Amino acid sequence: MDENIIGAEVQEAADPVETDANDIESAETQEVAEPVGNETEAEKETVEANEPESGSTDDADAAFAEMRRNNAELAKQNAAMEEALRLYFDGENGEDLSVEARAFAEKRNPEEIKAELEEQARVEDLRQENERLSQELQDAQAEKFAESVLSTVKKIDPNIKTEDDLNKLGEPFINLVVSGIDPETAYYAVQAKNYSSKVNAPRDIGKVGSTAVDRDYYTSDELDKLSKDEISKNWDKVEKSMKRL
Repeated sequence: MDENIIGAEVQEAADPVETDANDIESAETQEVAEPVGNETEAEKETVEANEPESGSTDDADAAFAEMRRNNAELAKQNAAMEEALRLYFDGENGEDLSVEARAFAEKRNPEEIKAELEEQARVEDLRQENERLSQELQDAQAEKFAESVLSTVKKIDPNIKTEDDLNKLGEPFINLVVSGIDPETAYYAVQAKNYSSKVNAPRDIGKVGSTAVDRDYYTSDELDKLSKDEISKNWDKVEKSMKRL
């Protein structure tokens, strides 16, 4: 055998090629940030779901790229921490490792720590479910109340057909109804207020000299000065007065 060939083989085995530490770190970073061919189907679906649709703006593309970089960095940090924990503990995954680390720090049984965390998660789930059900109940009650108000006002004013029409009555009407005033009284109170800001129509001939005592209606100024109780107690007269305006 040629001695030159033998010498070359010995030299190759004895003197491995030195690798720059920076090259190794760069290769590892590239492997974490841009895995090729090792993605699971679930990971591929997640990436595809988060990718911006064609025609997105440059800002959306940049935001997505930033999100990918942040996720890659987080994954790298989590892997590093998990690797460090494995030097001292035997957990199968990151969660088990963190439980063992906490148990060691607090000098407690890992099973006790795990049971405590599971109970906290269960309580949090119940709290969130309770909030969700409570919100659904409030929404249902609000919807039922709005339907009741609309039904009442529709009987008074045929122009009110939808909740949008109801909202056009303005904030004063809503405030009165929410405060407990029945919708009918609230409606006429708001209408009386609106009419009071308009110019009074001319009085009928023959009633020019009538006074507030012998009249069966109120003037616009008088309507404007009536309290809620007075409106309620003298509703027939208020309604008749409003029709004259």
